[in-house]
Amino acid sequence: MGYLIFIVSVAVVFYLLFKVIDDIRQKEKAQEKLNTYKALEQQSQEIARSLVNKIQQTFEVPNCSKCNDIIFSVLRFNSLYTGVEIECNTCNKKSWLKTIDNTSNFELFNDEYNYYQFIVNTFPQEAILKGFSPGGIIIMTNTRAYSNNNGPGRHSIPKAVKQEVWQRDGGKCVECGSKENLEYDHIIPISKGGANTARNIQLLCEKHNRSKSDKIE
Repeated sequence: MGYLIFIVSVAVVFYLLFKVIDDIRQKEKAQEKLNTYKALEQQSQEIARSLVNKIQQTFEVPNCSKCNDIIFSVLRFNSLYTGVEIECNTCNKKSWLKTIDNTSNFELFNDEYNYYQFIVNTFPQEAILKGFSPGGIIIMTNTRAYSNNNGPGRHSIPKAVKQEVWQRDGGKCVECGSKENLEYDHIIPISKGGANTARNIQLLCEKHNRSKSDKIE
């Protein structure tokens, strides 16, 4: 009887030891996976910024011909990178843009865009959660100056800042998640010393932006 108890006790100890080791391995795998996603997030942000800059310099991006909005998602390039398909973020109208000088930009875009596709195809769910998915690269009209603050004494928000804020906030109101009637809001108003920097600007829907304005004395 005593021998049987000893055998059972040893088996329990080994089982518990195995569970502890397995838990440690699972935690290490989870941490490794998290580190991979963090690295992907950083790389995706860098690639998105680089592609946005190149697109803005290489393609003429007009206002949407249907709703006249200025913000678009990049869908795909043609094989020579002389054309890019974009979709309006407001009315979802799709259109193709041609390069300004109509020359091939294969070497300029190919490596980065292929890596972009690699991330999306290899890590679809994680990439989408980070906003790095087809249509996740946001560009804006570059054919004329534009500002949401056109009133007297207002200061235009730089285009690069708008793009950074849009990417960071995921193209939706930070208060309710709405993607309709979005506006760029200064957290600290310009009149109170606020700056036109991404840190001081957020996306709000019209309702929450007006609600905030009503509270500012």
